[in-house]
Amino acid sequence: MEIDLDFWRQAWVEGRTAFDQPRPNDLLVEHLPALGLAPGSRVLVPLCGRSVDLDHLLAAGREVVGTELSEIAVDSFFASRGLEPRVEQVGERQVYAAPGITIYQGDHFELTPHDVEGVAAVYDRASLVALPETLRDRYAEHLRSVLPAPVPMLVITFEYDEGSFEGPPLSVPVEEVERLFGATHDVDVLERVDLAARGGSSRLVEAGVRGVEEVATALRPRGA
Repeated sequence: MEIDLDFWRQAWVEGRTAFDQPRPNDLLVEHLPALGLAPGSRVLVPLCGRSVDLDHLLAAGREVVGTELSEIAVDSFFASRGLEPRVEQVGERQVYAAPGITIYQGDHFELTPHDVEGVAAVYDRASLVALPETLRDRYAEHLRSVLPAPVPMLVITFEYDEGSFEGPPLSVPVEEVERLFGATHDVDVLERVDLAARGGSSRLVEAGVRGVEEVATALRPRGA
């Protein structure tokens, strides 16, 4: 199975959105303060979908800048919250804006330095675990190229035996996070959660994958 742009577009068309969660991610709620962000700070959320994590960031007094491939996902996010965003066509992308939040709908790799001006942190729960290995280096390099300087990041990934599940979500070991970002950031594992022991809904657990851990990692710019 090839995980590419068409895969994710079709997932939204067919309603294959098991990655949607009914409440904000527990690790985000617990560890967002570890980033030490000032009130009103802008947070970049790549491949944000219609995640309720965005609601938590907004409720915590942060401004959200998201990217999302699927127009269905972005329309659903705003409609389900009774918001009427201003929508502007910019090249191949649509830019949705409402108080406190801007979502760039289109190819994430078209994000520009202007789009992320003032961004103080990155929250990644859905990007690395959705990207095949062939795109991860491009993803990390693109972030470095559009952000004016390294910023703190909260990265949430899964670790499991890759031979037991095809994904997505994909297994992204901490060592891979260090390989991608270690040149510019100190990588600190904040918490590991055994999904089976925690209970609740999880596609990985429901698929019978054993030993699945959800891992929260703080990436802090070196020398900061």
